[in-house]
Amino acid sequence: MSEDKSISISTKVLRVLELIDKKDMEYSSLMNLYNNTTETKTISEVERELLTQKIESVIRRLYPKQADKLLGKEYNIGSGNKSYSAVVFLEEVYTSIQEDYDLKDNLHKNGVKVGGSMIGGRQYIAWYLSFKGKSDWGTSISYRQTTKETEPIIEVSRYLGSMNDNTTKEKEMTDFCARSDRSKAISHFRDCLDMVGCPRTK
Repeated sequence: MSEDKSISISTKVLRVLELIDKKDMEYSSLMNLYNNTTETKTISEVERELLTQKIESVIRRLYPKQADKLLGKEYNIGSGNKSYSAVVFLEEVYTSIQEDYDLKDNLHKNGVKVGGSMIGGRQYIAWYLSFKGKSDWGTSISYRQTTKETEPIIEVSRYLGSMNDNTTKEKEMTDFCARSDRSKAISHFRDCLDMVGCPRTK
């Protein structure tokens, strides 16, 4: 592991990752662990990404029916799934930014990811893309819908530190209408990628 503080992983988190790998946990225990991971203030943003992705992969492996219902079929979310619009939109954004930005040094996992607020039941829909560089600046674009009845929004954020804990030194969040302002949201996300130092490919 690098000694760079932004990518170091604590012993506590390494132990939890090892436990998840070795023990076939009950679905309810995995969900509790997931919710605790998304809400805790005592781990870094990179550690949170590692843990949530690991838990999601274990849920998909051990409990595929629950995973399909909660997360949608991996890489194949059908048009009848509530997450379809969010995932299709974000996959298009991801494909587009890969043409212009070099994401190989992203400290977060590349690609479309499910948000903890959706898995934890706090939002009806929550999916996102994110980039975090070694400068400790990060940005994300997310597709969110609080309840089945509310209008979906696209949220673009830029922050220094972490979005989820007390290390946030600066945070800017802008909401766009998911039905009418998609191009504005994408343009703003690209501006944020530039501002946080994501290198361009050309």
